[in-house]
Amino acid sequence: MMRLMNLTAIVVAVSGMSAVAAQNSDPAASTRQTIRGVVKAVSVSSVSLELGDKEIVFTVDSSTTVSNPNDMRTHTNDLVYRGRGSQSTKISDFVKRGDRVTIVYRESGDVLHIVQIRVARK
Repeated sequence: MMRLMNLTAIVVAVSGMSAVAAQNSDPAASTRQTIRGVVKAVSVSSVSLELGDKEIVFTVDSSTTVSNPNDMRTHTNDLVYRGRGSQSTKISDFVKRGDRVTIVYRESGDVLHIVQIRVARK
């Protein structure tokens, strides 16, 4: 009888822990990936990285954040498309061809969306 009660207590405790772990897991965080490389090209809507002999194209959108320690106008909470008066900010204002960057991105089908791009200190 005592063994049965101990076994029941263990099963309840383990199932309770797995339920708590499932509630605390962030599915968005698990789909994010990080990559480092050298910028090959920058446009209004994309950034291309050169990785050896491969080129990977990432999409930039209004939720993309930029961090560039070489440019005092940016910090990790700056939105790429935040306007300043009559001028709108573009990613090419902060990220240049040849910059070494770290990109945090999420995959949506065949499209790679940049969540954050960090330019390395020069």
